[in-house]
Amino acid sequence: MRRGITRARPGGFTIGGGFNWQSGTPRTPLLAHPSAFYQNSGELPGLDPVYAWWVDSDGDGIRDKGGVKLSFHLLVPTSSGSRRQYARLIQAQLKGIGADVQIDELDPVVFNQRMGAGLFDAGLPGWTTDPTPSSSFAQRWTRAGWGRFNYGRYANPNLERLLTQATLSAADPRSAARAWRAVLDTLNQDAPGVWLFAPDNVAAVHNRVAGVTIRADSWWALVRTWRIPPDRLLDRDRTER
Repeated sequence: MRRGITRARPGGFTIGGGFNWQSGTPRTPLLAHPSAFYQNSGELPGLDPVYAWWVDSDGDGIRDKGGVKLSFHLLVPTSSGSRRQYARLIQAQLKGIGADVQIDELDPVVFNQRMGAGLFDAGLPGWTTDPTPSSSFAQRWTRAGWGRFNYGRYANPNLERLLTQATLSAADPRSAARAWRAVLDTLNQDAPGVWLFAPDNVAAVHNRVAGVTIRADSWWALVRTWRIPPDRLLDRDRTER
């Protein structure tokens, strides 16, 4: 069913309705590889085995199998306007293929408690990942993350073996890239989740500030080197006052 939902729409879930964030996974050399995305077969939904098993037997627009409706609840934190909006996009698009999505908007504390305890059908969590993939990947996609951030208790021994290989190959960039693509290929085919979007982070610094360099992995790491030239100082910049 995970794969069926992931393949439900050609090209994945689309952005619309004023949702202007950057869609897709972050644009990096590794994730730009096609293996980073669950591959849609290009088949019509009716040709996918999932849709052959689940049919709309009573004409109400919702697929069912053995008297059970293709319906599930989607947890969303009330603190995230973007995810609340995206949940409605998902609901509308999956309705088009006969799936009933019930949106449950929860207080962030309750949302995190439900996700952490595994008390959900589906959820829209958000993550900020570390630039070094090995430092955060295991927390989300291996048994080491059970009870933490691997909310769905996903586990695949082959993926964990590949993850170990990828981590050990870090000294050789080419070998590391190949190893991490193998990891993502495996995760991709298992489809433990649907990767929806990654917003582009933007930093704005006043043009009075000189020597601004921002590291992608740590925005504030070099702030100590930033300076405001004397001829651009405002009263509020003068520490002696």
